Amino acid sequence: MRPAVRHPSVSGSVAGNEASTPDEASILAALLAPAGRFVEPGCLPPPRLPERAELALALQTGTAWRIGIAAVLRDALRRRLHLAEAPAEDIHIALHEAVVNAVVHGNLGISSAGRGSLEGLGAFLELVERRLQIPRLAARAVTVLVVRDAPDRIGVEVSDCGEGFVPAGPAPAVPATRPHGRGLLLIRMLSEHCEWRQETRTLAMRFRLSPSDDDSRCDPARP
Repeated sequence: MRPAVRHPSVSGSVAGNEASTPDEASILAALLAPAGRFVEPGCLPPPRLPERAELALALQTGTAWRIGIAAVLRDALRRRLHLAEAPAEDIHIALHEAVVNAVVHGNLGISSAGRGSLEGLGAFLELVERRLQIPRLAARAVTVLVVRDAPDRIGVEVSDCGEGFVPAGPAPAVPATRPHGRGLLLIRMLSEHCEWRQETRTLAMRFRLSPSDDDSRCDPARP
């Protein structure tokens, strides 16, 4: 049974013009158009989307936090590439985790410290809301690129404008009772390959588009 994915919701509004914030339907329509591109106005710095990408998306941090962008990309990929349900859901879950990490730890610069309790989680979400009221943080770009690596594989790259980090070694076990800390572990489990590119603040993932007998997803014990 696959875990349900719910995008975090934020009460109130973020800094900027809420009326001009795009919604899921408008983004999906742009991604289904022949160009397969969507750039939200006001992203900082202004993103440059490479021609090599089959699908490309750039959103402000506030928008990326507010809407379920991973589900939008999943739907676009299913309709453009005729993906089966299983690989589409793997991409959905991994992309959701990658985008949340890019928003929270990258562009908003918030650590996971103190989230081990309901009280700590509440304080964490309040901090997210406060940071989203800072215009220069709320406007930081989150970029998602989808690249066709091979006929049966695609690469998905999520980039942010944060300070980056140095990935740890083998992924540690996460207690089942902890309400956070499984993002990178899930990404490693669901993707065939994943790596962090510090120079571009990019998490690059590769997914197989069809199941195979030697399903070689990224080993969660590997860095």
